[in-house]
Amino acid sequence: MSISIKDNLMNSQIKGLRLVVMSVLAVLAMVNVQYAQADEFNQGVLRYRTLTENTVEVIAPTSGEYTGDITVPSVVTHNARRNGVRHLCAPVLPR
Repeated sequence: MSISIKDNLMNSQIKGLRLVVMSVLAVLAMVNVQYAQADEFNQGVLRYRTLTENTVEVIAPTSGEYTGDITVPSVVTHNARRNGVRHLCAPVLPR
């Protein structure tokens, strides 16, 4: 009978450890997704921020502001991935 109790205790500990490991992996996956979405890059005269795996938005340049006529493409390629341009971030628009 004592072996059975010991086995049950070990199984319970293993289940608890498995839950902790899965929770840590889930948090790391969320951090990785947040990092990927925060990717910013320049292409031509425009600056972009990655929103999802395949969409971006136009954001304000790191210094100064956009001037003159600007053509915003519907698709840009970055890191060998085609990204659809979804919208302009509010600070990009002229005042």
